[in-house]
Amino acid sequence: MQRLSTSLTYFYKIVLPIIYVVLFSGLFFLLLSLDIALPGLVSFLISAILFSLIFLLHFYGIKKVSIDNRFLYVSNFKKEIQIPLAQINSVKENVWFLPRKITVRLETPCPFGGKITFLGYYETFLFFKTHPAVLEIRERINKT
Repeated sequence: MQRLSTSLTYFYKIVLPIIYVVLFSGLFFLLLSLDIALPGLVSFLISAILFSLIFLLHFYGIKKVSIDNRFLYVSNFKKEIQIPLAQINSVKENVWFLPRKITVRLETPCPFGGKITFLGYYETFLFFKTHPAVLEIRERINKT
């Protein structure tokens, strides 16, 4: 079995949001205690909300993903399922963020939904080339 998702999936999914909430809450209360003018607090809140939305869109719902010759193994750290490779409809990636966000669309929904999203493992000098995890899934689909 070969891991396709980054080894930092747990960190991105669980640990980083906790750090983020604690950090921004602490900064907000610090700004309140310093009697910062209202425009400063409002600009801080707007930037925190925008950053939260970007963060949420990119990291919410990511899974831990591995593959072998017959199945895609998907875990949300509470439950792991096997998806037959024949059920995979398409594989796409977002090249604009690091780590790469890879989306696997399924023909029929699984317990995690109709698509599986994960962050690809780190690969140096990838730039705009296709991520090796995407190529690996496509190659194994073609073999079945």
